[in-house]
Amino acid sequence: PGAGAAFTDISDDTTQVAAATLQGLGVVSGTSSTTFSPNETLTRAQMCAMAVNAMGLSDQVSAAGRKTLFSDVSPAAWYNGYVNTAYGEGLVNGYGNGTFGPDDPVTYGQVATILLRMLGYTSAEVGSLWPLDYTDFSDGLGLSEGLSLSPYDPLTRGEAAVLLYRAVLETVNGTSQPYYETINGVSSTAEAILLDTDASYGGGSGLAMVYLPDGGGITYYAQDRQQSDALEGYLGTLLFDGAGEVTGFIPGDGEVRDVTIGSATASTLTASGSLSAKDTYNI
Repeated sequence: PGAGAAFTDISDDTTQVAAATLQGLGVVSGTSSTTFSPNETLTRAQMCAMAVNAMGLSDQVSAAGRKTLFSDVSPAAWYNGYVNTAYGEGLVNGYGNGTFGPDDPVTYGQVATILLRMLGYTSAEVGSLWPLDYTDFSDGLGLSEGLSLSPYDPLTRGEAAVLLYRAVLETVNGTSQPYYETINGVSSTAEAILLDTDASYGGGSGLAMVYLPDGGGITYYAQDRQQSDALEGYLGTLLFDGAGEVTGFIPGDGEVRDVTIGSATASTLTASGSLSAKDTYNI
């Protein structure tokens, strides 16, 4: 959304956080400057774009688009490079007859397969019965929690965002590292409370204002991509690129509420106005 604004057409908190987080990572964009169209059906080509962006491989798309791998994926189509990159990374296959079906609705089974492959799982670990083994494995990881999905169900943009968001939080197979730390371009992380995604300080604007619990206090950072104000108030993980600019924010578990900071010390943030125990962050 423009200037980090929350999507106005998402009423579900889970979907809003998922879409906002993925937007801040550069994985998804809205259907307009303020809308996400969460109930719109997602296509196979669009899912390829989301997956490639989630892998941090968008810089490979242009070169990959110079070749034709599927007869129904035109070299002039916006998604050609994304489909080819996803295929080259082993995330997707065609239909076996030289076609890919880029405009076909993507199913839960297909998305589960893409996400598990992103996380480093193989058929030897997941199972050979497709797509049931893949959706069952995905369900076991909790990726589909709260979603009523069957293997052949077409997915909406909102459902796909929730599934992909949860995959980004998962640890990579065989490691203790969350997937978001492996995204190309992420160089370091910090625990932080995201206070403002469009702050001004020291002559700069469009900054991320955060509170660092490790003693850093209130700090301002330039943003490679402006984070969504839907994430303000969350304690989570701030992601930085090699230049030290914010390139994403992963909110932690728990509730969030609006807080106006009245005072701050190195260890405590206190809300202004009528105070209670819930209005103080003790770090």
